[in-house]
Amino acid sequence: MTIQWREATAGGQTFRYVDSGEGPLVLLLHGFPDLPTGWDSLRGHLNTAGYRTVAPYLRGYHPATFSARAFTTRDQADDVALLLDALGADTAVVIGHDWGADATYSSATVHPDRVTKMVALGIPHPSTLKPSLRTAWTGRHFLYFKLPWAETTARLFGLSMVDRLYRRWAPHWDGPMRDVSVRSAVEAFSDPRVLRGALAYYKALKPGTPLYRATIAVPALVVGGADEPAVLHQGYAATPSRFTGPCTVKILDGAGHWPHRENEADFLAALLPFLAG
Repeated sequence: MTIQWREATAGGQTFRYVDSGEGPLVLLLHGFPDLPTGWDSLRGHLNTAGYRTVAPYLRGYHPATFSARAFTTRDQADDVALLLDALGADTAVVIGHDWGADATYSSATVHPDRVTKMVALGIPHPSTLKPSLRTAWTGRHFLYFKLPWAETTARLFGLSMVDRLYRRWAPHWDGPMRDVSVRSAVEAFSDPRVLRGALAYYKALKPGTPLYRATIAVPALVVGGADEPAVLHQGYAATPSRFTGPCTVKILDGAGHWPHRENEADFLAALLPFLAG
């Protein structure tokens, strides 16, 4: 299937995205190391169910999206609002995975008037991840990607870190869909500007971000995988406490960091009633 990419600009920021289907708008925000094409299967299901989907490149993951704006949590929240402005849309459901989940939490916090519902995948609410040796080990890539030589060493070893991260974060996921995702990410990151943009999210993150201390009123579905580390499961259990509105947490069997792709059937069984409710 050929993807027709579109571009639109708001507030000086250009977005590159695929837009398909008709109906209520759903934004699909990918994470690291991933691209918007990782949503292709889910896009099809949502379009069939009567939703319009827009799956953008996260800012910095494509040359068309480069800008001088920062990559803080607040900037990510504002990216969602700017994307809606670029689309000429007032509101949307926001679904995000990994860094896209971080943008989902933050946009629902800062712009609750623009986010009707939110779905976070592969990441509990960041405030639930308390400092500990286990947390540091699970998130050691956060520390590594902050190092000044991270980009250089990643390129030096032929971007093999992409495959290693997929295997570490989703140890039981195998097959052509996973392999295509790895190859696509490696191809994208072979442009040093894109690799720098992807790692900029890690470099901009600071402990104790004030935004994470705020509660969220937007109705939420948070989905993790049974194969994820125990420290994340503790975070998932605590995540509803960060919401003043309804928050449902689902842990899917047979899945790791990509629960929506590793166990798509169970994810759809949770997602579609949530969207329709």
